[in-house]
This record gives sequence, structure tokens and C-alpha cells, in this order.
Amino acid sequence: MEKNKRSLIFTLAGALLAVIGIFLGQYSQGIVLVLLNICIGLGAVLFGRGISNIMIEKTLKNKPNIKEQIEIDENDERNIMIANRAKAKTYDMLIFVFPGLTAFLGLMEVDLRVIFIFVFAFIFSLIYGIYFRFKYDKEM
Repeated sequence: MEKNKRSLIFTLAGALLAVIGIFLGQYSQGIVLVLLNICIGLGAVLFGRGISNIMIEKTLKNKPNIKEQIEIDENDERNIMIANRAKAKTYDMLIFVFPGLTAFLGLMEVDLRVIFIFVFAFIFSLIYGIYFRFKYDKEM
């Protein structure tokens, strides 16, 4: 029941944020408009997350055997290892995609601020990866 309440709160908060962003966005400009657009995006994400959780709970409410099987699949070591390998391959691919995309944007003479955002995101992901590499190296 606690999960249902949280999903309902997410749904209502998301809908409220999106509606506020849409209505106030018509009368705003500049940085306020940007913040309201962020509210719309965040509201849509929260609303979608809440609705999907509510629908999953309602679907599985009368089917305990399927719910139990899903829990077993989520905690299965093999599935966890497969998910981790997929994430690692994705990270390896992004190491090449980010610089290529940044160079492509540079050749298109896109605003320098946009290029810096991509560069900072790339550097952040590298630092994040190095941090966890050292952390897991100490643990294992």
C-alpha cells in the first residue's frame, strides 16, 4: 500500500508541475520560461512514472505467481550480470560517441555553450567511471 501512495503522489505532483508549467509558460519569457519548461518535463516524467507503477500494481494485484516470478527474475544473479555487461558495453560505446558528437557540433558551428555542455558531460562521465573503478577495485 505504501508503494501505491508514493505512485499516486508522483502522479499528482507530475500532473500539477506540468499544468503549472503549461499555463504559466504562456505568460513568461526569458529564464522563467526555461524553468517552466523544465517543470513541464519533470512533471511529465513524474506523471509517467507514477501512472506506470499504478498500472503495474493493479495488473499484478490478483496474480501473485506472476509477481513472485518477476521478483525472482529481478534478483537473479544471471540477469544482474547481463544487465551490468550491457551497461558496460553502453559506456564503452559512449566513450567514442560523445567526442564524435561534440566534434560534429563544432563543425556545424553550433553555439559554444552547447559544445561546452557536451564536453562537461563527457568529462563528468569519465570522472564518474574512474571513481567507481577505484571504488570497486578496493572492494573486490
